[in-house]
Amino acid sequence: MKWMSGKPGVDRIFGLPIAYEVSAGMVLFRRVPDGNREYLLLQYRHRHWEFARGHVEHGESLIEAARRETEEETGIVSLSLLPKFHRRIHFFYRAKGRERAERKKEGRSVWIVKTVHFFLAEVPNDLSVRLSDESLDALWLSPERAIRRATFENAKKLLRAAERFLEKVEY
Repeated sequence: MKWMSGKPGVDRIFGLPIAYEVSAGMVLFRRVPDGNREYLLLQYRHRHWEFARGHVEHGESLIEAARRETEEETGIVSLSLLPKFHRRIHFFYRAKGRERAERKKEGRSVWIVKTVHFFLAEVPNDLSVRLSDESLDALWLSPERAIRRATFENAKKLLRAAERFLEKVEY
């Protein structure tokens, strides 16, 4: 059985039109006075907890998109990027709610295969977070608490990778 088929330019899996999308985001951390680290997690409208991220716009680099999305979703512009940390996560989902309605109106597929590029950045300890309308809440959490709070296994793995990376480098 052929599992992929379709017209040129339209990928299909099991007969369903599939959209392939690329996003970029930041894993933000800060050093607290006791010398430990805290990570920023955002709670989105669907109640899941994860990192600031979003679509890469035409002509944008991955890092430019990650910086822009971080600023839009948190108000944070002052950050120090750790250039050797770049991780990718991949997932497949079906759009729901407002996203589904918007995609259908625009004639885009509601089935999405997504690759998200994440970068790691340190922010000053005294920065406040200004949430966009995409988020319900934001928390700075210790690595252990952030891993427990993160909704998706990909985010948990990303936090663990960030911790391993930071334990090995001087920043």
